[in-house]
Amino acid sequence: RTLKKYMLLCVSLVMTGVLAGCVYEPVENVDYLNVIVIDEPDTGGDGQSAEQTGYHYSFVVTGLDEDEDIQTKENVYEVDAFTLEEACRSYNETHSKVLDISHTEYIVLGDVDILDNVCQELESTFATSYVNVVIEKNILEKTGNNNTKEYLKSHYEGACLATLKR
Repeated sequence: RTLKKYMLLCVSLVMTGVLAGCVYEPVENVDYLNVIVIDEPDTGGDGQSAEQTGYHYSFVVTGLDEDEDIQTKENVYEVDAFTLEEACRSYNETHSKVLDISHTEYIVLGDVDILDNVCQELESTFATSYVNVVIEKNILEKTGNNNTKEYLKSHYEGACLATLKR
């Protein structure tokens, strides 16, 4: 009987630990990725290809602002990486908040060749999400200080990532 109580206690403690690991991060500890921009890296004219240097990822991130009058703020994080996973890992290593990609609504690609090269990773990453894909160069320069997601919504009609096939 004592052994049974001991086993129940152990199971309860283990389950408490396991379930605690399944809890979502508090909203204050998360940055929400709304737009991903993937383009050729700036190689300074040395002729290197994306296969040698990776792509230039720009993350348009929405987070809470300390200013009480402004609920959210938009920041852009830029990094050269070979994969989206590597770019996300770089963000998490350099920021105090965790990047949440589940709220991504737009992926903007510099050209169709980039889409061909990254499509498989994007499809597996966003398999259950509704994400619009837009092919457009220099989108961040075009949006200026405007909200990038709202700008894309009002100026571009994207194709749903789930419907794109090679």
